[in-house]
Amino acid sequence: MVRELSFLVLFILISVSSSIVSIEVGNVPSFILCNSGYIYVTNYNSSTVSIIDPSNNAVISTITVGSQPISMIGAGNKIYVALAGCDKIVVLENNKIIRSINLTSSPYYMAYDPKNQELFVTEPEINSLAIIKNYSLIKTINLGYQPDAIAFDPKNCLLYIGGGYNGVVYVYNIEGKLNTTYYVGGQVVYVNYCDGNIFVTSWKNNELTIINSSGVFHFNAGLGPYDAIYDPSDGYIYVSDVATGSILVLSLSGSIIHNISVGGRPSILMYKNGNIYAVNSLSNDVIIIPQVPPPPPPYCLYYLIAGGIAVLVLIGYFVIKKEIG
Repeated sequence: MVRELSFLVLFILISVSSSIVSIEVGNVPSFILCNSGYIYVTNYNSSTVSIIDPSNNAVISTITVGSQPISMIGAGNKIYVALAGCDKIVVLENNKIIRSINLTSSPYYMAYDPKNQELFVTEPEINSLAIIKNYSLIKTINLGYQPDAIAFDPKNCLLYIGGGYNGVVYVYNIEGKLNTTYYVGGQVVYVNYCDGNIFVTSWKNNELTIINSSGVFHFNAGLGPYDAIYDPSDGYIYVSDVATGSILVLSLSGSIIHNISVGGRPSILMYKNGNIYAVNSLSNDVIIIPQVPPPPPPYCLYYLIAGGIAVLVLIGYFVIKKEIG
């Protein structure tokens, strides 16, 4: 029975691996998002954004945006693209550049407050947070540490900023006032808001930290976790592991259910229609992973089910025999 279950698990992993789709994009893809039904990918070394039609998984257009596009964020039908190589942000609408916003330093990651229509941009080189509204820089806040990843919690109107090498996640209100801090340890790599949870990946301790209303939870997450997202269709958490070139599939309790080898350096993840999308900077492509089926039940459960059925059959036999007698 154990051997049969092992073959079943192996079959599931082979099925998932054989269903992985690869879409070639530009040189060193760094970020991915979905907006207005299309998928957008920044290509860091190509100074471009690739546009993918998810109906046929084909690149249908490429936009030249400027030097070193490192991240993006959607705001309605507009997309803000952070250009690390020229200290500015460009705004796309209908696949064209409509605005350019100058900054004082290189932008890194961004977050957006849809209610107040404000864009928050981390500037690691000068340890600051830039706030943009109506395409204008309205405020720069000196943070006193090197910020990198950032996420916005729309439910509680809070900003979560990773402190990079100090292993701290800082929480601010929308005015930029520090609310609280969480020490997650290691080196904070990425911060992501997902379905009421803040996902924080960190290196050195190689953990995924989940912050929500129930508390703070730490899970082991491979050798180099980068991004983490939640798939509501199967109830799993997916973590990209740049050190092993794989996508880890975790249960909500933190147990590693699957380890899907994709090769290269998968980093930023995105969920759409039951699939997990990952940019891979070493292979210059976008990887699409289908929904992972649930793991088979433990073999003892099979015995329990079989035993239950046998008991029911025996009870039925004696009841029928008694009725006939």
